Amino acid sequence: MQARLREEMNQNAIALWKMFEKNNVFIEDKALDEYLTSLVHKIYPGQIAGRPGNLRVKVIKEWIDGGPNAFALPNGYICVNTWLLSILKNEEELMAILAHELTHYMLDHSLVSKIKEEKRKNRANTATLVVGTLFGIAESIDAEQTGREVDFQSIEDVVTATDDLTKEMVKNAYFKYSRENEFEADGVAAELLEFIGIDPLAVSDALSALKQWKTEMGVYQSTTNPEDTHPALDDRIETIGKPRVRMDDLAYEGMCSQAFSKTIPLYLKMNDKSNALQLIEKNIKNKKATSLDYYYKAKLCLSNNENNEALNCLKIAEKEMFDEMYDLYKMEANIYIKLKDFNKAIDAAKKYKKNMEVLSITQFGNKEITEVINSEIRWSENLINRLK
Repeated sequence: MQARLREEMNQNAIALWKMFEKNNVFIEDKALDEYLTSLVHKIYPGQIAGRPGNLRVKVIKEWIDGGPNAFALPNGYICVNTWLLSILKNEEELMAILAHELTHYMLDHSLVSKIKEEKRKNRANTATLVVGTLFGIAESIDAEQTGREVDFQSIEDVVTATDDLTKEMVKNAYFKYSRENEFEADGVAAELLEFIGIDPLAVSDALSALKQWKTEMGVYQSTTNPEDTHPALDDRIETIGKPRVRMDDLAYEGMCSQAFSKTIPLYLKMNDKSNALQLIEKNIKNKKATSLDYYYKAKLCLSNNENNEALNCLKIAEKEMFDEMYDLYKMEANIYIKLKDFNKAIDAAKKYKKNMEVLSITQFGNKEITEVINSEIRWSENLINRLK
């Protein structure tokens, strides 16, 4: 049975990976992928004897309701999301996360747990088994309240190309490791780090990063729910040892700059301006900021009535326009009005009107969006006429 389950898990992990590729779940950052994979090979060089696949890591996009996440697939592939990378301070904390996920893979926690599940459920129908096997091993690094389960509602959002049956199976599929699995993964991760010369307290550091994030989001639960099978973060941290003072790592920040950029709009959607600005400033400091970073900084500056700084950011941002920046020239026009520079406000309004006209062509046939675009065109025309 073990051989059969392992082969099923391997094949379905490959299928999941291909689905992620097809639906653009991975962020395109070859340098970051290679960097993360090199860290995994530093922790454990080569292929694990008797196990399928090769160790590698990819970064996946984040979703607004998911939060920091990492999970391992049974073929040795590890996925880390952008939000998790954004809350870590340095390379050692990242290696602690990777060592934890690698341990679950090395110790076959998913296979052992799957066998127990099969005995308990007396084998569900084949379709449920396939998806359960596939997604059962995917795990959140957070094991505090709801168990180590993937945010499957979020995964459903990225599988729009699949049929309704598959999406329903994905949404309902989840899997949990035991407390023993989690404590064991933490402990072995600490030993792996110590073996290669890294302070094992890096595991506590990484867990404290997650604790800090959950506390800031107002969702942290310090004690383990008696009905839950998973340990609280405080219990896991206490087992490993007191976290150290967390230190910034400029090289780490530079490597993860694109992941930071992907996480900034998530914080803004939550109206968390402080963390959004912190990530923007990190990218600017490391000379890795994108046009979108400057665009989002302009929005933050406007919310604080910092008009000149917002305008400076927009001027940098407009050098490379992205779809998300559709209202950039509208922002510029409003700033110029506040600064009483009406000629420049007219110029910005004309650029905005032109962009909306181009957008209306691409959205032809979409009545709802076309109505919004037309209202923006009228806004531009009215503003131009008033300022002339």
